[in-house]
Amino acid sequence: MLKIFPTTRAIRQEFSKLSTTNRLLPKATTIGEFEKKALTVKNKIFIDDDKRVMLLKEASKFELFKELKIKQDFLFFLKNSKILFRFFEELANEKVNIDDIETADTYAQFDKHLSILKKLLSNYKKKLLKSGFIDKIFLPQEYRLNLSYLKSIKEAELILEGYLSNFEFALFLEISKIIPFYIRY
Repeated sequence: MLKIFPTTRAIRQEFSKLSTTNRLLPKATTIGEFEKKALTVKNKIFIDDDKRVMLLKEASKFELFKELKIKQDFLFFLKNSKILFRFFEELANEKVNIDDIETADTYAQFDKHLSILKKLLSNYKKKLLKSGFIDKIFLPQEYRLNLSYLKSIKEAELILEGYLSNFEFALFLEISKIIPFYIRY
C-alpha cells in the first residue's frame, strides 16, 4: 500500500514514529508527487516556474492589462505573477470557471478587472498550447489518469491534514473506482 501525506514533513514525522518498531517502512509520497505520477496530459510537458512567469508576462502584453496597475518591469512582474497564479490556481482547484465569477453579483464592482484577468488567462493558455506546455492551472480540465501507475501501486491511503479542494476530491473519487483508495484524518 502506498501512503500519501500532505508534505514531506508529515512523512518524516510518520517515519520517525515507525523507526522504533522492527518492521519495513511503508512506501510513502506527498500528494503533489502522487498527482504527478497518477495524472498525465497527452502530448504536453509541465511548464517550469521560470518559463511560467515568462509566458504569463508575454500573455499580459495587451492594452487593458495596464489597468491592473501591474508594471511590466521584470522583478515587479515576478512578484505580482505569484498573486495572479494563486488566483488562477484557486479557481482551478475549486473547479470554478472565471465566467461564473463575472456573473456573480458579489463581484460586480470588479467586472472590468475580471474581464482583464479572463483575457490574461486566455492569452496564457494560447501561449502554453503553442509551446506544448501544460500548467497546473489547466490540469483539472486536461488530465487523464495514468492507469498503469495506479494499477502498479494496487491501493493507496491518503493521510489528510486540512481539507481537499473540489478538484482533489473529484480526482480521488475517480481513482477510488480503479484501486482501493482510503482517506484517514
